Amino acid sequence: MNKIILALSLMLIVPFMSNAQDHERKCGFTLGLEYRYLAFTSGEVYDPGWYSGPLYSDAKGMSLRFYLGYYITKNIVLNAGFGLDGYQNPGSNTAPLVLQAKYHFNNGLKGFYAFAEGGPLLNLSPAGTLDKGETYGAGIGKNFKLSRILKLATSIGYCYQNSSNDTFGGEFTRNSMLLGLGLFF
Repeated sequence: MNKIILALSLMLIVPFMSNAQDHERKCGFTLGLEYRYLAFTSGEVYDPGWYSGPLYSDAKGMSLRFYLGYYITKNIVLNAGFGLDGYQNPGSNTAPLVLQAKYHFNNGLKGFYAFAEGGPLLNLSPAGTLDKGETYGAGIGKNFKLSRILKLATSIGYCYQNSSNDTFGGEFTRNSMLLGLGLFF
């Protein structure tokens, strides 16, 4: 338990230390938490024993992502992210582990940015209740400076997921529009 508290403390302190060294964000660590709403534009379900065909029209998803990244330059940041996604109609859960690249059109604390990300969906549950597969996404966003080091990030983009679940036997392909809202240090 002490190791977990120490690790979390370091993850929170390091971004503040790097920002204190460089107010213009020429380089340094960043930490963020983002909520995403995923509105499906299309998708397919393949499960011979249950249902095969397009996803239901009211299918939707929600995601919570944690990012730890590093500003290579004042415009380019690479993030490693982990999240938990939940989907309804049909219900499934995923745990994405992504590598994200962001390009800020001006400095990182305010203004517009573009991003691209991709990575595997991890099955961390011993009961097999999390789907495995892959996810990819891209979009644009805008940062709003809240303080010297804190920013509110909004984003809109496209997300693709292809996943399967060994326990339930289904395969899902999801194409969705994502709307994101996050806080980044």
